[in-house]
Amino acid sequence: MFNHLENTNESLLTALINLLTPFFTQTLALCKESSPTFHLVISPTKKSLLKHCQIKDSDSIIIKSLKEKLSENLNKYFKTTETHFVATMLYPACKSLRNLADEDEKRAAIQLLKNLSKI
Repeated sequence: MFNHLENTNESLLTALINLLTPFFTQTLALCKESSPTFHLVISPTKKSLLKHCQIKDSDSIIIKSLKEKLSENLNKYFKTTETHFVATMLYPACKSLRNLADEDEKRAAIQLLKNLSKI
């Protein structure tokens, strides 16, 4: 194992740390026991992680590949539900809906709010 690490490019390790640090930070934010965090699932967690995974020309081939796979997995496994939308809309700092990941989510949240107001 140490032989493999000796041959590792230091700049690649730095890039890897920079890529994965926000995932660690956001995971900690979602695991707070002392405050509600349900609204963070949509806002800003998913959106900020997807933005962080956008490929840049300066990224190495390995980092580009990791960003592509991470983005794919975020979209595949980081599912949001109507409950997440409601939590986001009810949280004062997020009620403008500008932190939703995309326009489809924003339209769905607005439609959900309209449907809830009819009940």
